[in-house]
Amino acid sequence: MNTLTTINVLLMLLGFLLQVLVTVQKAIKAKDFSFMIWVKANIFEAIISLLCGFVGILLADDIMSMLGAVAVPDAPMYLVHAFICGYGGREIVFRVLDLMKPKKSVDSE
Repeated sequence: MNTLTTINVLLMLLGFLLQVLVTVQKAIKAKDFSFMIWVKANIFEAIISLLCGFVGILLADDIMSMLGAVAVPDAPMYLVHAFICGYGGREIVFRVLDLMKPKKSVDSE
C-alpha cells in the first residue's frame, strides 16, 4: 500500500504542529522568552522531526509487518500512525540517541 498519501502527510504535519505548539508553550513559561531565539535554537530539531515523520510514514507497512499486525489497505490505523509520526518523530529519535550514549560510570571508593 502507498502510505504517502495527502491525508497522511497532512496528519503528520498536524502532529508536528501540535508538538511545536506544546514545546513553545513550555518555553513561554520561561521569564525571558524570545520567539526568534527559540526558532534559531530549535530549527534543526524541527527538521529532524519532519524527516523522521516522513520516514515513519514511508515505513508504515514494514513496521506493521514487524509487529505482526495485519491491516487492510486504507485502515484507520495508518491515519493514527501518520499523526503519531508527526507528533513523536523528534521524541523517538532523541530517546534512541539517549539510549546509545555511553553511560557515565560512578567510581565508588
